[in-house]
Amino acid sequence: MPYHLENTQLRVVREYVCEPAHREVLKATRFIILEHILPTTEQFVNHVSEAGAEIFAIVAKPYSIDSRVLSRIEESGLRVIRKTYDVLIPMKVVTDSDLIPVSDSDVMPVAIGAQRRWPDHSGRSDRHPSTGMQF
Repeated sequence: MPYHLENTQLRVVREYVCEPAHREVLKATRFIILEHILPTTEQFVNHVSEAGAEIFAIVAKPYSIDSRVLSRIEESGLRVIRKTYDVLIPMKVVTDSDLIPVSDSDVMPVAIGAQRRWPDHSGRSDRHPSTGMQF
C-alpha cells in the first residue's frame, strides 16, 4: 500500500502561525518578501496571510519562477515585483516613497526578509528585538 503524504512542507511554519501569541504579532506586521516563486513560497505566503499578516509585496528572484504559482499569487491580488538582477542589485525595488505613506497611515512595522538556507553559527541573533520573531 503506497503512502499518501499531504501538507508535509512548511509544517513548522504552519504550527508557528497557529500559536495565538505569534498570530497577534503577525496581525501587526507588514511583509516584503524576497523569494523564489515556487510552491513553498506560495504556501508560506498563504500561512502568514491566513494568520493576519499583510503582504506588502513579493520581490521575485528572477531565475526561479514557476509560472503557475506566479499566476495564482497575482490573481490573489498580491503585488509581485519582477525585475532582472541587473536592476534589482543596484537599486531598491520598494522605495521609501512606496512605504512611507503606508507606514504613516498605521503603526504596523515592515518586515523585510528571506528564508535562511544555511545555519547561522555566528552567535548573532536573527530575531527582531521587539517581537522575538525570527527572520
